[in-house]
Amino acid sequence: MPSKLGPHALGPTGGTRAMIDAGCRIVKFLDDFGLAPELANRPGLTVIGRAFSPFTAESQRGEDPAAAALRFVESQREKYRLNPAIKIWEGHNEPVWNAREDMEWYANFEIARLKILADMGLRGVIADFATGNPGDLSLWQWFIPAVQAAKQRGGILGVHEYSAPWVWWMTGNFQIVPTENGGDEGWVTLRYRKVVRQFLQPAGLGDVPIAITEFGLDRVSPVPPGASSGNWRTNAAWWGQWDGSRDPIDYWRGPERDGERYYAEQLIWYDREIRKDPNVLGATIFTVGSNNPAWTNHDINGTRVINYLVDYIRREANVPDP
Repeated sequence: MPSKLGPHALGPTGGTRAMIDAGCRIVKFLDDFGLAPELANRPGLTVIGRAFSPFTAESQRGEDPAAAALRFVESQREKYRLNPAIKIWEGHNEPVWNAREDMEWYANFEIARLKILADMGLRGVIADFATGNPGDLSLWQWFIPAVQAAKQRGGILGVHEYSAPWVWWMTGNFQIVPTENGGDEGWVTLRYRKVVRQFLQPAGLGDVPIAITEFGLDRVSPVPPGASSGNWRTNAAWWGQWDGSRDPIDYWRGPERDGERYYAEQLIWYDREIRKDPNVLGATIFTVGSNNPAWTNHDINGTRVINYLVDYIRREANVPDP
């Protein structure tokens, strides 16, 4: 099966088109949906849309959850109408909750939103929590009803996973405390495995579809002493000091020192991990194209990163998932 890596697209860029044409399995469009009609009937491709919202989940917290869900959907209904090629829509982006009551409210909000979307012939991506959130993993138990509703209504559980200075930092034995080992799980990337094993599987939801709707490198976690943090361009300036001897990939141990190739190889490492989990639909790389100066250093469009990923996706077209 092809790679599960796909573009997080802020527009119909050359990189987005190249990844889709190479055979990726997922793409997410953010507020520019011009390319979506071309993809409406493409087999094996999950197309997700997200429209900007003028308000946040946190700002709606004081409302009745069903009324809040209706207000949110009504604020975006015209976007849905104008883009019929997109059948799967995200809700609020990166909410952060720290209490049981908040998670219960958000679960009820998402249950109501899924029903409204279903009545419109649409599906929803729920959760989309910020990386590493909720910080207290036990809060997931209060979100289980929303995951059950997603499974019943053809929805998807969305999560964000970023790390730095490498995609694999805080997974496995790449921990702040060198003697610790997280196995095949992580605290920021591959964190979804903790959620699946500790909460979803016991609730009979271990097979719910999951999409990592944003991932890559960003300043989201503690880093090793003296290491860089932030977007991939910032880290690339520091990688030259790194010998790669502990990397879970071979690239940086070789003679070549190409930061763009190294980043691509890190993304490929992540792809090989998520392909071990059949219910993970894919992961969209933030970002392929930028319409905001704040995201320029996250952007991989027009770089060799895209070229390496496109070649990889093509090579993997007929390679079975682990």
